[in-house]
Amino acid sequence: MPADESIRLRLHQRLVELLDPELADAMMESMPPTPWDQLASKTDLAALDLRFDRLETALGAQSTAITAQGERLEAMITAQGERFEVMITTQGERFEAKLERVESRLAVRYMETTRMIVFAMMTLFVGTVAAMVSMVS
Repeated sequence: MPADESIRLRLHQRLVELLDPELADAMMESMPPTPWDQLASKTDLAALDLRFDRLETALGAQSTAITAQGERLEAMITAQGERFEVMITTQGERFEAKLERVESRLAVRYMETTRMIVFAMMTLFVGTVAAMVSMVS
C-alpha cells in the first residue's frame, strides 16, 4: 500500500529523531513517492519505445496507403469530370445544330408565309382596282 504524504512526513520526523537530519533526508530521497512495483525500469522504457516505433511504422504505412487511395480516387473523379464535360459539350453541340435547323425551317416558313400574304394582298388590290374600273366604265 503506498504511503501518503502524511505518513512520509511522520517517517521523516522519526528518522530525524533516530538519525541526524542529513541522513533522514538522504534516506527519504532514496524512497520513491510511489510503490516500487509502479516504477518503470529502463527495460520497460525500451519495450515501450519499441512499441511506439512499431506503431509509428504501421501508421506511416497506413498513411501512405490512404494517400495512394486518395490520389487514385482524385484521378478517377477527374477522369469522370472530363468525360462528363465531353458529354455536355457534345449534347450542347447537338442541341445547337437542331436549333439552327429549326431556325432555318422557321425562316423558310416565315418567308413563304410573307410571300403568300403579299401575293394575296396584291391579288386583292388588283381585284379591287379591277372592280372599281369596271364600276366606273
